[in-house]
Amino acid sequence: MVETHIFLSLSEYPRGLVLSSLIFSKIYLFMTATSKYKIVIADDHEIFRRGLTAVLGCDNQLSIVGEANNGVELMELLEKTKCDIVIVDLSMPIKDGYSILEELSKKYPGVKRLVLSMHKDKASIKKAMAKGIDGFVNKEGIAEKIVTAVSEIRSGKKYYSDDIKDTIISIFNEENTPQTKTNKLTKREKEIAKLVATGLINKEIADSLHISLNTVQYHRSNIKRKLDIKNSADLTRLVLQNEI
Repeated sequence: MVETHIFLSLSEYPRGLVLSSLIFSKIYLFMTATSKYKIVIADDHEIFRRGLTAVLGCDNQLSIVGEANNGVELMELLEKTKCDIVIVDLSMPIKDGYSILEELSKKYPGVKRLVLSMHKDKASIKKAMAKGIDGFVNKEGIAEKIVTAVSEIRSGKKYYSDDIKDTIISIFNEENTPQTKTNKLTKREKEIAKLVATGLINKEIADSLHISLNTVQYHRSNIKRKLDIKNSADLTRLVLQNEI
């Protein structure tokens, strides 16, 4: 007996199978739509916001759900709009970016905060990072960095553009003075503390210093114990506030 393979038309499939397929497709489309990373942009220059929206819109995993012209508008917007990350300009009218960063931390602790600014001086960077931000990007050449910055933060990392990283390291090198806690750290531990403050993860630190991942984890454990801190955010604050 010869077997014959017959291709059925959609109408010939069992009704339950067709319905199940349609339901699955709708669920998939719903999950795809709702899984987008929701972004709110706060900047007082409309043309800049439009440009940023256009660049971020090229990534189908990202969604701009709101824009604000100043800090007050931003806080009003967040009362009715859920988002995953807020992109904040430090120089805004009515309520500046620094005040907003602190208010966001208190009212919306689960929302990530990415700073964009033309100000890349040490004082501005230290003041922003003391608020526990998730990233800081110089506005110059922003189109080439913004999608990467948001993606890195979405994955749970910190992101600082290269020039900001250089400034953070410079702050540590120039302003770090011998103190009781500092004396407890070895030279290698200080190197690792400095790199943690720039937002590098363990593997990146290991690659940078040409040591094993286990060695980095060992040193980080010692740093936390010696300085009596709990996480990377605490360590970053100590580095930037010149307390280690």
